[in-house]
Amino acid sequence: MTDFFMTLIRSLFMVLAGVLVLVVAGVLLLFTLAFMVVAIVWGLINGRKPSASASWSRFQRSAASAMWQRYRNQASRSGQTGPEPSQRGGADVVDVDFREVPNGPAPQLKHHAKL
Repeated sequence: MTDFFMTLIRSLFMVLAGVLVLVVAGVLLLFTLAFMVVAIVWGLINGRKPSASASWSRFQRSAASAMWQRYRNQASRSGQTGPEPSQRGGADVVDVDFREVPNGPAPQLKHHAKL
């Protein structure tokens, strides 16, 4: 008798967990679709057609992506050891010559309009 109730409770829990997963997936899908609609409307208001390559390049330049790339690079190099600093063929930091800038009017820069 207790095995029946335990099986019933376990089955109810599994059904509820499945429903919860479906609800979370549905909410994430709705947020994604809403974001896409807002991006398209915003692009139409600004007169720019949203492109996947522009969005992807913006993502790649983001801080989170840079941190992820740094993590991947460190993880891939964890088994490798680099050459010793004395074997690298030079110093790690190279100084440049100092040049004084005169106190005068700033040079005029030509601005080109991007089309």
